[in-house]
Amino acid sequence: MSAILPFPRGKTFSQNADSTKFTLSDQNFKSLEGKTFEVTDTVHGTGEKIKLRVVKNDSGAAITVAADRLVMFSVTSDTDFGNRVSGYNTVAGGVCKPIDDDYAVGFSIPDDDLFYIIEEGLCDIEAENTGISAGNAVASNNTAQVNNAVAAAGEYVVGTAQEASAASTALLVRVAPGFALPDAA
Repeated sequence: MSAILPFPRGKTFSQNADSTKFTLSDQNFKSLEGKTFEVTDTVHGTGEKIKLRVVKNDSGAAITVAADRLVMFSVTSDTDFGNRVSGYNTVAGGVCKPIDDDYAVGFSIPDDDLFYIIEEGLCDIEAENTGISAGNAVASNNTAQVNNAVAAAGEYVVGTAQEASAASTALLVRVAPGFALPDAA
């Protein structure tokens, strides 16, 4: 795992720091897809280490960054899962990860471009229409948010709430590493 990022946080591969823009195709820079990088959390001011994962937007259109939302992995090809995303999560219990907090709301991630998601560590994620207590496990829902439901067998736990949150607000979550689903009951 490297600490030297291939492009700056808050940018895509094609929209790098020197403002050079170019259009990527489906196979460009495939070797970067799924790579993880450990960096210091500068968004929440904790100084803790977080892990970023490089993924490709494989949705067929630009993804406009919405406040604190989860993206789901593409399963179009055998090698897509963990490397490419198909858009915002629309499956209750879907295996997903949040877009890096360093992207501004309204930022556009072009189709076939590379960007960062949080693989492990602190990240703000929108809570759905119920409050969530600190220390509770949070699971993915079908609106790209997290819910306070107790994870059932087969439901994906995104992480643990680090603070209490009111309904429909940003919630600081410690994102769990990996993609494992709980064992069947």
